Amino acid sequence: MELRIKFLPTERDFSQRFFIAFLLFALALLPSCSPKKEVKPGITVTDAIGHDVSVPIRPEKIISLAPNITEILFAIGAGDQIAGVTDFCTFPDAAKSKPKTGGLTNPNLEAMLQLQPDLILVTADGNPKAISDRAKSAGIPVFTINPSSWDQILATIQLLGKLTGHEIQADSVVNSMTEKAENLTILPVKPSIFVLLNEKPLISAAKGSFLDDILEKAGGFNVVPSGPERYPVINQEGLLKMNPDVILWPSEVDPDPELFKGPFKNLKAVKSGKVFKVNPDLYLRPGPRVADAVADLNSRLQP
Repeated sequence: MELRIKFLPTERDFSQRFFIAFLLFALALLPSCSPKKEVKPGITVTDAIGHDVSVPIRPEKIISLAPNITEILFAIGAGDQIAGVTDFCTFPDAAKSKPKTGGLTNPNLEAMLQLQPDLILVTADGNPKAISDRAKSAGIPVFTINPSSWDQILATIQLLGKLTGHEIQADSVVNSMTEKAENLTILPVKPSIFVLLNEKPLISAAKGSFLDDILEKAGGFNVVPSGPERYPVINQEGLLKMNPDVILWPSEVDPDPELFKGPFKNLKAVKSGKVFKVNPDLYLRPGPRVADAVADLNSRLQP
């Protein structure tokens, strides 16, 4: 028969056990009390092409791959968060000093990765999908915008304000743009307008483009109907049939003088001297300055 002896714990035993338990508890707490590398929380937002993107709250290193995105970021006070821009991001002046990542259609992914961005902003029409896919594969969030109307431009500005932590400033920009559009001169008659984007071949902006909204906001209307393409090629017969009251030429250079000779010399816009060369940066970048384009066009359309 096995003899088992059970010793009752003494006060000293209780003290030792309590000390050991307390020590183990304290050691367990040490990792949680030591400093940890901060993991920035994020929000999931659906972008313009239907992708759910996890964006860090107030990203600190943003790469903008389009001039209109860059202009929006600076306008809402997020300029200091921009880590890189394209070669074509020239406004405001502060954008010119930002590190360059190449063109719109041929950005340099290696240069982008060296900047260690925590967010890349792209456009659906202007930037190659392959670059977005490669950036995503590298673990960088890529958020796509695609504003194709006045209202969508305003909504995009507010959305980028939310993503960058500048919602109040974004609302202020939108309110300023809305106020400019509401304080235009009402025209007695809506003139027909043709936007000439390219000479050879003739390319224009159809209904459904954000340029179409600019024409409407300014008090005119677009003579190019809607179709499968927002920026269609127009043949000579088509332009002669449209016979617009006004032709807009958003470019830094004058159009070829030969363009408005021959059959085109009889267009109403040419005969009345209403072929206007306008600032392409105002008219062709769907961002905050489209409100200035609307005001500029409204003044040009006065009788």
